[in-house]
Amino acid sequence: MNGVQFWRSLKQQQRTQQIPVIAMTGSASESEVEAAKNAGCVSVLTEPCSPEALLAEIRRVLALPQPRAASWTASAVGSLPS
Repeated sequence: MNGVQFWRSLKQQQRTQQIPVIAMTGSASESEVEAAKNAGCVSVLTEPCSPEALLAEIRRVLALPQPRAASWTASAVGSLPS
C-alpha cells in the first residue's frame, strides 16, 4: 500500500474519515500534490520539512493559536504549548 492508497483508506472508513491528514512527500511534483489532495489530504508538505514548519501546519489545520515565538524544539513536541 502506498501513501495515496493509505490516505484514501482513511477517508473511506467512517471512524477515521474526519481525521485531517497532512501528507508528507519527498516529491514536490504537481501530480503528487494533486493525488494527495484528491485522496482527501488537507495539505501537503514536501520533505525535508523542519519540525517548526510541520507544527505550524498542524496548528493551522487544527485552527490552534500560533505560539508567539517559535523557540521550542522538536523535543518539546510531547508538551505543545496551548
